[in-house]
Amino acid sequence: MMLFNRTEKEKLLSEIASGKLSHAYLIEGGEGCGKTYFARFAAAAVLCTGDKPPCGKCPSCVKALAGSHPDLFYFSPDKKASMGVETVRDIKKSLFFMPNDGDRKVYIIDDAQKMTVQAQNALLKFIEEPPASVLFFIVADKKESLLPTVVSRTRIISLAPSDNADIRRFLMSESKKSGGEQIDEAINMAEGSPGKALKLLCRDFSRQRQLCLDFMPVLVSTSKSDAMAFLLSMKLNRDGVKEFFTLLMTALADVMNARFGRVTRLLSRDAAAEYAKSITDRKNAYLFDLATEAVVRAGENANINLLLMTFAAKLK
Repeated sequence: MMLFNRTEKEKLLSEIASGKLSHAYLIEGGEGCGKTYFARFAAAAVLCTGDKPPCGKCPSCVKALAGSHPDLFYFSPDKKASMGVETVRDIKKSLFFMPNDGDRKVYIIDDAQKMTVQAQNALLKFIEEPPASVLFFIVADKKESLLPTVVSRTRIISLAPSDNADIRRFLMSESKKSGGEQIDEAINMAEGSPGKALKLLCRDFSRQRQLCLDFMPVLVSTSKSDAMAFLLSMKLNRDGVKEFFTLLMTALADVMNARFGRVTRLLSRDAAAEYAKSITDRKNAYLFDLATEAVVRAGENANINLLLMTFAAKLK
């Protein structure tokens, strides 16, 4: 929750700028305080290739904030009661490979308080002596939920708690919208961050979310003419186009996450699983890269209609 945790944000950015990063961070805080969003923000800052990380504009930032940077790995129990040693085995599978895009790989372990004792002990040896390129962000409700041996190997970042009711009051004080479905959707997508929730709300997130959901079947069909007709009919301004393609990246990330049983953020798990049956990993990665390119180009003042037509023309 960047708005309510400026001090911790600035401390972390200072460590990144100085190159004096810890190999493992424990982000703790009460439910709804924005721990996951803070971890994603931190990961974007670490992976950023811009001048002032996280710049939010470079391809690395765009991918990281969408949750599908090739050097960003996210692990969560989803709706399971616990995370066992199989999660640590999944982490180990990629841990010792070199980064794909840069010189860092970032692992976010969400709801780490749900890790079994066996899983925490298995994780311990990796956070004690990780590869030089690896950085862990371990997210938990409180440090006491984890083994003391795990906590002692991390740098602790404590975030102020904030629940959805607080975020709702904040949105109602900052926005002309007084409530209803749009605020509910913004809160749901904001992951506990009032700032992100307000940003989504001010950009007419509900309409763009629906446009993204409506476009997914067209995208899967790879009909260039249908895709071009749909995109040009949206009548979005530059910020709207950028938000649309950012949401599309999230939807495509959901398709990949559904394939591996991971949590989804925009699509329902059932919808994501259905799309996963129609889209190969290679095609999904290609479409994701196209969407990333569109977000970057939208931020570089490219001609919007040309951007949309180019996206459609590159579909295959």
